Amino acid sequence: MKKVMEDFLNGLDAATKTSYACGHRNYTTWLAGRDPLKVSLQDLLDFQKWLASEYRSPNGKKLSKSTQCTRLAAIKAFYRWLHRRGDILIDPSIKLKLPKTKRRRVACDCLTQQELSAVLETQRSLLDGKQRGSRLWACEHRNLAMLALGFALGRRSKDVFNLRLQDIDEKRNEVRVDWEKGKPGRVYPVSKWAMTACMDYVNEARPILASHFEDDEGWLFVGLRTQRVCVEHLGRLLQSLQQETAERNPDLTELAGKRLKTHSIRTTYATMLFLNGANIRVVNELLGHEKLSTTALYTPLGLDDVRRALRLGHPRA
Repeated sequence: MKKVMEDFLNGLDAATKTSYACGHRNYTTWLAGRDPLKVSLQDLLDFQKWLASEYRSPNGKKLSKSTQCTRLAAIKAFYRWLHRRGDILIDPSIKLKLPKTKRRRVACDCLTQQELSAVLETQRSLLDGKQRGSRLWACEHRNLAMLALGFALGRRSKDVFNLRLQDIDEKRNEVRVDWEKGKPGRVYPVSKWAMTACMDYVNEARPILASHFEDDEGWLFVGLRTQRVCVEHLGRLLQSLQQETAERNPDLTELAGKRLKTHSIRTTYATMLFLNGANIRVVNELLGHEKLSTTALYTPLGLDDVRRALRLGHPRA
Protein backbone atom coordinates (compact mmCIF):
# COMPACT_ATOMS: atom_id res chain seq x y z
CA MET A 1 0.00 0.00 0.00
CA LYS A 2 2.99 2.26 0.54
CA LYS A 3 3.66 2.16 -3.21
CA VAL A 4 0.09 3.28 -3.98
CA MET A 5 0.51 6.33 -1.74
CA GLU A 6 3.84 7.09 -3.40
CA ASP A 7 2.20 6.86 -6.84
CA PHE A 8 -0.45 9.35 -5.72
CA LEU A 9 2.10 11.81 -4.34
CA ASN A 10 4.36 11.51 -7.39
CA GLY A 11 1.50 12.65 -9.60
CA LEU A 12 1.32 16.01 -7.84
CA ASP A 13 3.37 19.14 -8.41
CA ALA A 14 6.32 19.71 -6.07
CA ALA A 15 4.62 22.19 -3.70
CA THR A 16 1.43 20.13 -3.31
CA LYS A 17 3.44 16.95 -2.87
CA THR A 18 5.42 18.48 0.00
CA SER A 19 2.25 19.73 1.68
CA TYR A 20 0.30 16.48 1.27
CA ALA A 21 3.20 14.24 2.33
CA CYS A 22 2.84 15.41 5.95
CA GLY A 23 -0.82 14.41 6.02
CA HIS A 24 -0.03 10.99 4.58
CA ARG A 25 2.70 10.39 7.16
CA ASN A 26 0.21 11.20 9.93
CA TYR A 27 -2.36 8.90 8.36
CA THR A 28 0.11 6.03 7.97
CA THR A 29 1.11 6.38 11.62
CA TRP A 30 -2.49 6.33 12.76
CA LEU A 31 -3.39 3.33 10.58
CA ALA A 32 -0.68 1.28 12.29
CA GLY A 33 -0.59 -1.34 9.55
CA ARG A 34 -4.30 -1.41 8.73
CA ASP A 35 -5.37 -1.49 5.08
CA PRO A 36 -6.44 2.05 3.99
CA LEU A 37 -8.67 0.48 1.31
CA LYS A 38 -10.89 -1.00 3.99
CA VAL A 39 -11.50 2.06 6.17
CA SER A 40 -14.96 3.55 6.70
CA LEU A 41 -16.21 7.07 7.28
CA GLN A 42 -16.19 6.40 11.02
CA ASP A 43 -12.52 5.42 10.81
CA LEU A 44 -11.73 8.72 9.08
CA LEU A 45 -13.71 10.61 11.73
CA ASP A 46 -11.62 8.85 14.39
CA PHE A 47 -8.46 9.89 12.54
CA GLN A 48 -9.73 13.47 12.40
CA LYS A 49 -10.38 13.42 16.15
CA TRP A 50 -6.92 11.94 16.80
CA LEU A 51 -5.29 14.59 14.64
CA ALA A 52 -7.09 17.39 16.50
CA SER A 53 -6.74 16.19 20.09
CA GLU A 54 -3.95 13.63 20.50
CA TYR A 55 -1.36 14.30 17.82
CA ARG A 56 1.49 16.68 18.63
CA SER A 57 3.88 18.37 16.24
CA PRO A 58 7.66 17.93 16.72
CA ASN A 59 7.70 21.03 18.95
CA GLY A 60 5.05 19.47 21.22
CA LYS A 61 2.12 21.68 20.17
CA LYS A 62 -1.32 20.82 18.81
CA LEU A 63 -1.98 21.43 15.14
CA SER A 64 -3.82 24.60 14.17
CA LYS A 65 -7.17 24.22 12.42
CA SER A 66 -5.70 25.37 9.13
CA THR A 67 -2.97 22.72 9.34
CA GLN A 68 -5.56 20.07 10.22
CA CYS A 69 -7.54 21.12 7.13
CA THR A 70 -4.49 20.74 4.90
CA ARG A 71 -3.68 17.27 6.20
CA LEU A 72 -7.26 16.07 6.00
CA ALA A 73 -7.53 17.50 2.49
CA ALA A 74 -4.56 15.34 1.54
CA ILE A 75 -6.44 12.23 2.69
CA LYS A 76 -9.62 13.25 0.88
CA ALA A 77 -7.64 13.84 -2.31
CA PHE A 78 -6.02 10.40 -1.92
CA TYR A 79 -9.38 8.63 -1.70
CA ARG A 80 -10.81 10.61 -4.62
CA TRP A 81 -7.81 9.45 -6.64
CA LEU A 82 -8.35 5.82 -5.58
CA HIS A 83 -12.02 6.08 -6.51
CA ARG A 84 -11.24 7.48 -9.98
CA ARG A 85 -8.77 4.65 -10.57
CA GLY A 86 -11.36 2.06 -9.58
CA ASP A 87 -9.39 0.77 -6.58
CA ILE A 88 -12.38 1.40 -4.30
CA LEU A 89 -16.10 1.34 -5.12
CA ILE A 90 -17.14 3.98 -2.58
CA ASP A 91 -15.13 6.97 -1.44
CA PRO A 92 -15.38 6.96 2.39
CA SER A 93 -14.12 10.54 2.62
CA ILE A 94 -16.99 12.19 0.72
CA LYS A 95 -18.88 13.13 3.90
CA LEU A 96 -15.73 13.98 5.88
CA LYS A 97 -16.05 17.68 6.68
CA LEU A 98 -12.99 19.81 7.28
CA PRO A 99 -12.77 22.02 10.39
CA LYS A 100 -14.08 25.52 9.86
CA THR A 101 -11.37 28.15 9.83
CA LYS A 102 -11.52 31.91 9.71
CA ARG A 103 -10.93 33.21 6.20
CA ARG A 104 -7.95 35.54 6.09
CA ARG A 105 -6.99 38.24 3.71
CA VAL A 106 -4.05 37.56 1.43
CA ALA A 107 -0.94 37.99 3.59
CA CYS A 108 0.80 40.50 1.34
CA ASP A 109 0.19 43.93 -0.14
CA CYS A 110 -0.46 44.84 -3.74
CA LEU A 111 0.84 47.72 -5.82
CA THR A 112 -1.21 50.61 -7.11
CA GLN A 113 -1.12 51.43 -10.80
CA GLN A 114 1.30 54.32 -10.19
CA GLU A 115 3.56 52.15 -8.05
CA LEU A 116 3.58 49.36 -10.63
CA SER A 117 4.50 51.78 -13.41
CA ALA A 118 7.31 53.18 -11.25
CA VAL A 119 8.66 49.70 -10.44
CA LEU A 120 8.74 48.72 -14.10
CA GLU A 121 10.39 52.04 -15.00
CA THR A 122 13.06 51.42 -12.35
CA GLN A 123 13.79 48.00 -13.80
CA ARG A 124 13.97 49.54 -17.28
CA SER A 125 16.52 52.08 -16.06
CA LEU A 126 18.62 49.30 -14.50
CA LEU A 127 18.57 47.55 -17.87
CA ASP A 128 19.62 50.71 -19.72
CA GLY A 129 22.50 51.16 -17.27
CA LYS A 130 24.17 47.88 -18.31
CA GLN A 131 26.38 47.35 -21.33
CA ARG A 132 24.28 45.96 -24.14
CA GLY A 133 25.14 42.35 -24.97
CA SER A 134 26.75 41.56 -21.60
CA ARG A 135 25.49 38.83 -19.28
CA LEU A 136 24.47 41.42 -16.68
CA TRP A 137 22.47 43.22 -19.35
CA ALA A 138 20.82 39.93 -20.28
CA CYS A 139 19.93 39.30 -16.63
CA GLU A 140 18.31 42.72 -16.26
CA HIS A 141 16.43 42.14 -19.52
CA ARG A 142 15.20 38.80 -18.17
CA ASN A 143 14.09 40.48 -14.94
CA LEU A 144 12.09 43.07 -16.89
CA ALA A 145 10.39 40.38 -18.99
CA MET A 146 9.71 38.32 -15.85
CA LEU A 147 8.00 41.24 -14.12
CA ALA A 148 6.06 42.30 -17.20
CA LEU A 149 4.77 38.80 -17.88
CA GLY A 150 4.01 38.18 -14.20
CA PHE A 151 1.96 41.35 -13.73
CA ALA A 152 0.14 40.86 -17.05
CA LEU A 153 -0.55 37.15 -16.58
CA GLY A 154 -1.45 36.93 -12.89
CA ARG A 155 -0.32 33.33 -12.52
CA ARG A 156 1.23 31.82 -9.42
CA SER A 157 4.97 32.43 -9.34
CA LYS A 158 5.94 28.78 -9.72
CA ASP A 159 3.73 28.51 -12.81
CA VAL A 160 5.54 31.45 -14.40
CA PHE A 161 8.95 29.92 -13.70
CA ASN A 162 7.80 26.58 -15.14
CA LEU A 163 7.06 28.15 -18.52
CA ARG A 164 8.98 26.93 -21.56
CA LEU A 165 9.58 28.62 -24.86
CA GLN A 166 6.88 26.58 -26.60
CA ASP A 167 4.31 27.83 -24.08
CA ILE A 168 4.51 31.36 -25.50
CA ASP A 169 2.30 32.21 -28.49
CA GLU A 170 3.40 35.62 -29.76
CA LYS A 171 0.88 35.77 -32.61
CA ARG A 172 -2.14 35.18 -30.37
CA ASN A 173 -0.71 36.99 -27.31
CA GLU A 174 -1.35 33.88 -25.22
CA VAL A 175 0.52 31.77 -22.69
CA ARG A 176 -0.17 28.10 -22.03
CA VAL A 177 0.11 26.73 -18.48
CA ASP A 178 0.18 22.93 -18.76
CA TRP A 179 -0.15 22.01 -15.09
CA GLU A 180 -1.59 24.09 -12.25
CA LYS A 181 -2.14 22.98 -8.65
CA GLY A 182 -2.32 19.31 -9.57
CA LYS A 183 -4.75 19.88 -12.46
CA PRO A 184 -4.35 20.29 -16.22
CA GLY A 185 -3.75 23.93 -17.04
CA ARG A 186 -5.19 26.18 -19.73
CA VAL A 187 -4.42 29.05 -22.10
CA TYR A 188 -4.32 32.61 -20.71
CA PRO A 189 -4.43 35.92 -22.62
CA VAL A 190 -1.55 38.34 -22.17
CA SER A 191 -1.39 42.08 -22.79
CA LYS A 192 0.47 43.15 -25.91
CA TRP A 193 3.01 45.30 -24.01
CA ALA A 194 3.97 42.37 -21.79
CA MET A 195 4.28 40.00 -24.74
CA THR A 196 6.52 42.52 -26.50
CA ALA A 197 8.81 42.74 -23.45
CA CYS A 198 8.89 38.95 -23.22
CA MET A 199 9.73 38.39 -26.87
CA ASP A 200 12.43 41.10 -26.84
CA TYR A 201 14.06 39.13 -24.03
CA VAL A 202 13.64 35.82 -25.88
CA ASN A 203 15.16 37.15 -29.09
CA GLU A 204 17.94 39.33 -27.70
CA ALA A 205 18.89 38.40 -24.14
CA ARG A 206 17.97 34.76 -23.59
CA PRO A 207 20.48 33.42 -26.18
CA ILE A 208 23.27 35.14 -24.20
CA LEU A 209 22.28 33.36 -20.98
CA ALA A 210 21.55 30.00 -22.64
CA SER A 211 24.87 29.96 -24.51
CA HIS A 212 26.71 29.13 -21.28
CA PHE A 213 25.01 25.72 -21.01
CA GLU A 214 25.81 22.73 -23.18
CA ASP A 215 22.18 21.70 -23.68
CA ASP A 216 19.32 24.20 -23.75
CA GLU A 217 16.41 22.63 -21.84
CA GLY A 218 13.95 25.20 -23.17
CA TRP A 219 13.01 27.01 -19.95
CA LEU A 220 11.77 30.54 -20.61
CA PHE A 221 13.64 32.30 -17.81
CA VAL A 222 17.28 31.19 -17.71
CA GLY A 223 19.60 31.92 -14.78
CA LEU A 224 23.29 32.71 -14.63
CA ARG A 225 24.23 29.35 -13.11
CA THR A 226 21.08 27.30 -13.60
CA GLN A 227 18.89 26.64 -16.61
CA ARG A 228 15.82 27.89 -14.75
CA VAL A 229 15.50 30.82 -12.37
CA CYS A 230 14.17 29.93 -8.91
CA VAL A 231 11.12 31.54 -7.30
CA GLU A 232 13.29 33.00 -4.52
CA HIS A 233 14.98 35.20 -7.10
CA LEU A 234 11.70 36.98 -7.80
CA GLY A 235 11.19 37.70 -4.10
CA ARG A 236 14.65 39.23 -3.80
CA LEU A 237 14.11 41.21 -7.01
CA LEU A 238 10.84 42.69 -5.75
CA GLN A 239 12.37 43.74 -2.45
CA SER A 240 15.34 45.44 -4.10
CA LEU A 241 13.10 47.20 -6.64
CA GLN A 242 10.75 48.31 -3.89
CA GLN A 243 13.56 50.07 -2.07
CA GLU A 244 15.10 51.52 -5.23
CA THR A 245 11.76 52.75 -6.57
CA ALA A 246 10.79 54.33 -3.24
CA GLU A 247 14.08 56.28 -3.20
CA ARG A 248 13.62 57.46 -6.78
CA ASN A 249 9.96 58.39 -6.26
CA PRO A 250 9.52 60.12 -2.87
CA ASP A 251 5.95 61.03 -3.86
CA LEU A 252 4.99 57.34 -3.56
CA THR A 253 4.84 57.60 0.22
CA GLU A 254 3.21 54.21 0.90
CA LEU A 255 5.49 52.07 -1.28
CA ALA A 256 8.41 51.71 1.14
CA GLY A 257 6.21 50.33 3.95
CA LYS A 258 4.35 47.70 1.92
CA ARG A 259 4.80 43.94 2.44
CA LEU A 260 5.75 42.81 -1.02
CA LYS A 261 6.16 39.11 -1.71
CA THR A 262 6.09 37.03 -4.87
CA HIS A 263 2.34 36.63 -4.39
CA SER A 264 1.96 40.42 -4.55
CA ILE A 265 2.21 40.12 -8.33
CA ARG A 266 -0.91 37.96 -8.40
CA THR A 267 -2.84 40.16 -5.96
CA THR A 268 -1.89 43.28 -7.91
CA TYR A 269 -3.17 41.67 -11.11
CA ALA A 270 -6.50 40.76 -9.52
CA THR A 271 -6.98 44.08 -7.73
CA MET A 272 -6.29 46.15 -10.83
CA LEU A 273 -8.75 44.12 -12.88
CA PHE A 274 -11.45 44.52 -10.25
CA LEU A 275 -10.90 48.23 -9.58
CA ASN A 276 -10.95 48.97 -13.32
CA GLY A 277 -14.39 47.45 -13.77
CA ALA A 278 -13.84 43.73 -14.38
CA ASN A 279 -16.68 41.56 -13.08
CA ILE A 280 -15.65 39.39 -10.14
CA ARG A 281 -16.69 36.32 -12.12
CA VAL A 282 -14.23 37.31 -14.85
CA VAL A 283 -11.49 37.82 -12.25
CA ASN A 284 -12.36 34.42 -10.81
CA GLU A 285 -11.94 32.79 -14.21
CA LEU A 286 -8.64 34.55 -14.97
CA LEU A 287 -7.19 33.62 -11.58
CA GLY A 288 -8.29 30.02 -11.99
CA HIS A 289 -10.08 29.85 -8.65
CA GLU A 290 -12.73 27.20 -8.03
CA LYS A 291 -14.72 29.38 -5.62
CA LEU A 292 -15.77 33.01 -5.76
CA SER A 293 -15.09 33.25 -2.02
CA THR A 294 -11.40 32.69 -2.75
CA THR A 295 -11.39 35.42 -5.39
CA ALA A 296 -13.06 37.77 -2.88
CA LEU A 297 -9.89 37.61 -0.77
CA TYR A 298 -8.02 39.21 -3.68
CA THR A 299 -10.65 41.88 -4.37
CA PRO A 300 -11.45 43.68 -1.11
CA LEU A 301 -14.12 46.36 -1.21
CA GLY A 302 -13.49 49.64 0.54
CA LEU A 303 -16.27 51.76 2.05
CA ASP A 304 -15.90 54.36 -0.72
CA ASP A 305 -16.35 51.63 -3.35
CA VAL A 306 -19.55 50.43 -1.65
CA ARG A 307 -20.95 53.96 -1.48
CA ARG A 308 -20.12 54.60 -5.14
CA ALA A 309 -21.86 51.38 -6.19
CA LEU A 310 -24.89 52.31 -4.07
CA ARG A 311 -25.20 55.72 -5.73
CA LEU A 312 -24.88 54.25 -9.20
CA GLY A 313 -27.02 51.16 -8.77
CA HIS A 314 -29.82 52.00 -6.32
CA PRO A 315 -32.80 53.84 -7.90
CA ARG A 316 -33.38 55.96 -4.80
CA ALA A 317 -29.80 56.48 -3.66
